[in-house]
Amino acid sequence: MLKRLSASLIILTTFTVAQFSASAHARIFYVSSNGDNGNPGTHQEPWATPGYGSRQLRAGDTLTILGRKYILKDFDDDIITPASSGTKDAWIIIKGEKGICPEIPYLWFPPGEKQGTIA
Repeated sequence: MLKRLSASLIILTTFTVAQFSASAHARIFYVSSNGDNGNPGTHQEPWATPGYGSRQLRAGDTLTILGRKYILKDFDDDIITPASSGTKDAWIIIKGEKGICPEIPYLWFPPGEKQGTIA
């Protein structure tokens, strides 16, 4: 019984440490139409454009797009393209804030996909 309990405790501890270390590197950033790309990307000081914000992300990061509408001014700079990839255990997530679906007019998507919004 004691051996089984010790083995279970070791497995649980190992799993907990692995989960903590994977999530400890995850960062959450924000974009707002009244932000500035010179800001640190926090909720209080968000970046200005989803495109810029997307290029700052790395595996495990989340970018939350605040507000509703973003007008593209420079297609090459505004396109949402993360500079690095996520992994199977640390996705890059780009999402609208809860309850709001941002509109990004003139954003090109491959044929057959919904255009103009990010859900």
